[in-house]
Amino acid sequence: KVFFWKRFINAMSGTNQMKDYIRINRNTFNALAHSYLERSKKKSRYEEPLDNLVGAPLKYARERFENVHTLELGPGSGEICAYIAKKGCSTTAIDVAENILKVVGKLSPATNLIHADILKYKIPEETYEMVYCGAFIHLFKKGDSVRIMKKIWKSLKFKGILLIYTTIHEKSS
Repeated sequence: KVFFWKRFINAMSGTNQMKDYIRINRNTFNALAHSYLERSKKKSRYEEPLDNLVGAPLKYARERFENVHTLELGPGSGEICAYIAKKGCSTTAIDVAENILKVVGKLSPATNLIHADILKYKIPEETYEMVYCGAFIHLFKKGDSVRIMKKIWKSLKFKGILLIYTTIHEKSS
């Protein structure tokens, strides 16, 4: 894992390669997909339980809507999609890394999987009651992040819920 992240950080620091950061992200997450699957089986004591992480927003969405269709951007291992699907909701996941989507399919077979670059993909408007973006938006340049947020906003139904969080570190660890 460390090798790939160091390679990613080094690639991002070069101005010529910065233009191609989506390809670098795709290659990195394709290479790390198996690690995501393994990590889903061995939880760290520091990881937030899914009931705490997504349970409350999902409960809130269910109070507002009869049916909840959730879109997850950058689904990682698929644990969030699996959790939401087990609660009786429909799920869709979009990722640029096809190997990540294979992992998501193993953990959440009912999830609709879309292999696409979110910057190029047209998310259907006013379709989702909830959109989940965990540790995702920091993978994009500022201008691209703004474009993605506009797409997310348009994809939400009236009174829809966006759950977004990210990590910021001075040093990758």
